[in-house]
Amino acid sequence: MKAVRGATTIKENSEEEILSGTRELFSEFLKRNNLKKEEIVSVIFTATRDITKAFPARAVREMGFTETPLLDMEQKYVENDLKLCIRMLVFANTEKPLASVYLRGAKKLRKDLEGEK
Repeated sequence: MKAVRGATTIKENSEEEILSGTRELFSEFLKRNNLKKEEIVSVIFTATRDITKAFPARAVREMGFTETPLLDMEQKYVENDLKLCIRMLVFANTEKPLASVYLRGAKKLRKDLEGEK
């Protein structure tokens, strides 16, 4: 089993933005890593405390991951951290290398990944 991180930011604290941002992040993760639904063991999502209108995991559940354990938590507050940020930690049953996915404003969290798709 392997675990890999990812994150994105959203424009505003709205149900639509939370769900679409999470779908975009998770879809891009699956695509970049060429993973199938049955390879995903579980996913932990965290959201900054300014995200209150929906659970990010709901977006993945609506993508058909109804048997996969998904957990939402609040990200620890740190002054001057990114606002409106959704992070995820994905656990997958695979032997292949996995790529982290950082989208939108969250790209600045991982400057070491700059230059990667």
